[in-house]
Amino acid sequence: MEAAEAIRKIANVGDMKLRVCSVDAVNGSKCDVTPLDGGAPMKDVRLNANIESDLGIVITPVIGEDKHVLVCELTPHDAYVAMFSEIEKITVKGKDKVEVEIKEGEVSFNGGENGGMVKVSQMVSWMKKVYQDMNSLKLQLSTAIVAGNNAPLGIVFNPQTDFPNKGDFENTKVKH
Repeated sequence: MEAAEAIRKIANVGDMKLRVCSVDAVNGSKCDVTPLDGGAPMKDVRLNANIESDLGIVITPVIGEDKHVLVCELTPHDAYVAMFSEIEKITVKGKDKVEVEIKEGEVSFNGGENGGMVKVSQMVSWMKKVYQDMNSLKLQLSTAIVAGNNAPLGIVFNPQTDFPNKGDFENTKVKH
């Protein structure tokens, strides 16, 4: 508690106050906290810099008496969380419904509606095997004899698939 007291003394200049608090509840881009110094609980403390909406970066703290946040209080009605002891998730929301969420070791883009991302190296390795199988089929069909109209004919199979390359599938703007 000595470190928290030292930070409080250094930062409490003018009307701004820093308070070490426990997190009671999280409601979207706001949370309810209780100061550890015995002060009154604070409701709707912002988790991001945007006062009017949840656009931008929202860092969601873990709830619990042993999980602390540092709240910067400019006025009793204008407070925000400046530091976190433990984070549950990070959400980045931008214009045009662009959203990235980092939670429990996973990264989700726009709600994850397209499923997981392709592991390009494994996909290309698998596709090379398919390509080889297709060429084997082409060879087997070209040597197969099919009787018809008084003359044996070979089956012509002409695949149009090129040899797979990593660059054909990789989106270099998104990496994991």
